[in-house]
This record gives sequence, C-alpha cells and structure tokens, in this order.
Amino acid sequence: MTTAQLDLGGGIVRRRITVSGIRAEFDAAGGVIPIGTVLTADEMGKFRLANLRSMISHKQIEIWPMAANGGAAQMNGQRHIVAREDGKFDVVQGIVVNEKPVSRKIADKLVAQGKN
Repeated sequence: MTTAQLDLGGGIVRRRITVSGIRAEFDAAGGVIPIGTVLTADEMGKFRLANLRSMISHKQIEIWPMAANGGAAQMNGQRHIVAREDGKFDVVQGIVVNEKPVSRKIADKLVAQGKN
C-alpha cells in the first residue's frame, strides 16, 4: 500500500517535523515544518508510508479522511474545539473553521453558530 492509496484528506502538524521535499518554504527553513501547519493530501502523499505511519502513531501529525475536505461531511459535521497554544483554540468541522487560533470564549461562540 502507498500513501496515494490511503484515504487521506490532509493533516495538521502537532509536533515539529524535520523533512525535505514537502514544500519549498520548509526546505528553505532547513526542512522544519512548524506546529500548526496544515498539509494537503498531495503533500501528505510525498511522505514515505513507513514515515507517515510513524508520525501518526507518535502524534506528530493528525490526519483526516478525504470526505472531510468537502461535501456533506463538512457541512453536516459536528464542530469541535481543539486546543492549540497559549490558551488559544481552533474550531474544526471537517476543516479548521477559524483562520487563526482564538480564545475559548470565541471558540464556544463558533461552535454554537454551527449548531444553528
């Protein structure tokens, strides 16, 4: 099985990764992919399968299925609050709803908007 055969919609970096060949901007920064970086399915497909599985099992990357990138899964999905850094949060509904991490109060409001 290859990464292209997996049902990968994308992923988010939860622990810093050092690797080359994913994006030019990362290569220019010594191959460092910073925490919070959202990777597309195409970018995830550039990892060797064994490395990707290791990063997932060591919680360096969280992944989501292709269905979460659009359609009914995104529109009808339940919203969740995900802790980021320094008391800031993301609101996720298949994708990250907010552009930048927000306070818990704003995150609660964004979740409530998704229930209407």
